[in-house]
Amino acid sequence: MVNTNRRTVLKTVGASSAALLSGCSGVLDGGSDDDSSSGGAPDYRDWFPTASKLEGESGGYLYGVFDMSALAELEDDSEDQSDSDSGQPTDPLVANPLGIYLAAAFLSLSYSQMGLSSVMEGIDKSSNPIDRWMLVGGYSVFEGSFDTEELESNFDQMGYDDPSEVGDFSLYEHPDNPYAVGIRSDTIVAVSGNDLEDPGSIATAIIDAERGEVTREHEDNDTFDRVTKAVTDGDLLYGVLPESETFESESGSDDLGVNVRPFTSAVGLSQSLAIDSDTNKATARAGVVYDSEDDVVTDKLESGLGAEASEFDLQQDGSEVSIEATYEEDDVSG
Repeated sequence: MVNTNRRTVLKTVGASSAALLSGCSGVLDGGSDDDSSSGGAPDYRDWFPTASKLEGESGGYLYGVFDMSALAELEDDSEDQSDSDSGQPTDPLVANPLGIYLAAAFLSLSYSQMGLSSVMEGIDKSSNPIDRWMLVGGYSVFEGSFDTEELESNFDQMGYDDPSEVGDFSLYEHPDNPYAVGIRSDTIVAVSGNDLEDPGSIATAIIDAERGEVTREHEDNDTFDRVTKAVTDGDLLYGVLPESETFESESGSDDLGVNVRPFTSAVGLSQSLAIDSDTNKATARAGVVYDSEDDVVTDKLESGLGAEASEFDLQQDGSEVSIEATYEEDDVSG
């Protein structure tokens, strides 16, 4: 994915999740008042090229979408919480979206090394230039407002090659490090990874997907199309297709620590989390996609999810299950 140790990422996620939640009261906007989270075709999936275009994507697909304007006011009190695991959420409806976001946030260290420090240093501040952060496999797309001249100066000082043009993006590639960065005034595409053979081709594929110049994953994969439509809103949102045909109970968690046990036999999953600043209630949603109606085991979903929720609703529609759960502040803040 990036120049970080996966074990370090997981350790950081575990130590920080309680702190993130304890700072949530009154700082996340809306989302939970929307009475429908399914059925639409979200615009962010236009950035997702087919898995074959992303090195390291072998059968599975992971994506994330984070509303940074809503998350900008989260308090950073992870140092006070780092020695205690008692406040970590255990309900996968809450813990999974948080884990994905915190793992993504850890990537900021790598992106700063790539010459994006001026963008990443304000990621948790109200002056954050990023409005929306999208994970595409292990790579990132940032939407917002960026000083391209400053970035170009940074890349020049760091020894990047002269940029090539990909649509209206300037694509910078580093001759000695596995870095590729595409920039325009409203978007940055960042690709890095120790084992990447051609990060520039991955960045180009992501840009070309948004331009409609290459096939997108939802156009080539019906399961991905269903997953991306299953849950479409929330401050923290992610979706995942397993590398094997289905999520298996013995796998427990994927490489990023997402608990997939309740979703055994599903072929895809999307989840979101939003916290309403007016009611101090968190709303978690999940869309679980199965290959057929016969594969759905609602008892496993009901027993493995929502234990900490004040309200829990599960609806099955053929081979798909939608879940919405409400949590009081105390239920998620430890």
